[in-house]
Amino acid sequence: MSLEPNRSFDGGCFLFTCGCLSGGCLGAVIVAAIATGLFIYGLQIGFVGHPSSYAYIHIQGDEMSPTLKDGDWVLVERGDFETMEIRRGDLVWIEPPEEARRTGRLILRVAGLPGETVSFGQGGELLIQGEIRSEEPFQGKNYTKGKDPLEPTTLGERDYYLLGDEPSLAKDSRNWGPIQTKYFRGTVRSIIFPPGRLKSIEN
Repeated sequence: MSLEPNRSFDGGCFLFTCGCLSGGCLGAVIVAAIATGLFIYGLQIGFVGHPSSYAYIHIQGDEMSPTLKDGDWVLVERGDFETMEIRRGDLVWIEPPEEARRTGRLILRVAGLPGETVSFGQGGELLIQGEIRSEEPFQGKNYTKGKDPLEPTTLGERDYYLLGDEPSLAKDSRNWGPIQTKYFRGTVRSIIFPPGRLKSIEN
């Protein structure tokens, strides 16, 4: 069967006219192709090219939402955390102590640094040295809702206070205290899949 002249076949996402692909979905196809290429590139980096330097992690759960969402795949750079700089706001991949472990390794955000005192305000605000942290992603979050009273914690020279970005779901230092660098395994560098979530992580 042949199409009449100047007629188009509308296949839903794709618009075919005289054998050509046109319409807004062409851009989506290109973006998907690029994202798939980056996804494969991420696999190459993490699993083939540098298996000792990178890891490729599938996020399960929304403890780090909205930064990381259930189903995301992220590229993690492994590191020697005994020597490298760790900054507030970094997303770190950790293997928590046995008493804190649930499903293996976790990704959490660095909130408190060695030597600091971490506490929480009356509205559940994160306090460092008694001052509210007003920057994103800590701003406006209630870290004490549904929790037993949390006492101030002063961190040792290798201790870090880690929090999830979704306080109501996350299990973190509020539950099992500070985490030492010996339990750190890597730092999140980017979300590489799905295509709509593709972005680098600013630490």
